[in-house]
Parts: sequence; structure tokens; C-alpha cells
Amino acid sequence: MTGHQAPPDIEAALVTHLRQLGENAATHVNAPRGAGMIRISRSGGHIPNTGQDAPVITVEVWDRDDDAVWARARDLWVLLTSLEKAGDVWIQDTDLDPPVIYPDPQSPGLSRAQFTGSMRTRMEPVPF
Repeated sequence: MTGHQAPPDIEAALVTHLRQLGENAATHVNAPRGAGMIRISRSGGHIPNTGQDAPVITVEVWDRDDDAVWARARDLWVLLTSLEKAGDVWIQDTDLDPPVIYPDPQSPGLSRAQFTGSMRTRMEPVPF
């Protein structure tokens, strides 16, 4: 049977894209975190129609202090807002909330910033 559509793996696509740019990105990061680490998580979403997925993502960034983590989070925010494609995943729209600095009790001596938002991506064909 053919013709089925499914949501793309937005976490893997974004992590791979960021790694290709030299970033230390992952979907899981162990404690204690290190400066420069980035965690990408799909934290929700919905399917608005048969051709699109609307994932909600959470992006977390750790760095040495509030100024450094804010600058990194801001730069990632700009990068993700402007992405049209990550790997094989076409991104049709991105709406991200601004970064916010949150303490991370598992990483003393580091600052953490995070932001959330939604994307619209094309569904992928799934053969079976």
C-alpha cells in the first residue's frame, strides 16, 4: 500500500542541521551540562491538514553566564526562524517565542536559556 503521509522527525532534522553548522546539539543531554550544549525537543503539536505537521519545539541552550547564553539563544532563534529546510524536512513557517533565561539546578555554574515555538512542516510519504 502506498500514499500514506506521516510527520517528519523534526528533532532529528534540526539536530543534524545544527551539528552540520558545528553546534553541540542533541535531543538528550546528560547532567551536568556543558557550556555550548543545545537540546532540541518536540514538545507537542498537531496535524492541521493532510499535508502538514505543526510541531511545537523546545530549544534549550547552556553557556557560562547570562550574557553568553542570551547571545547564543538569540542567534539560534534567528537561525531557526529563517530555516526553510533542515535535512530532508521542508519548513514552511516558523513562529518562535523569544528566549527566556531559566536556572538549571543540575548545572551549577552555567546559565540556561530556552524558547519554544511552532513550525509548519510538510508531511513525509511513508511506504507500507
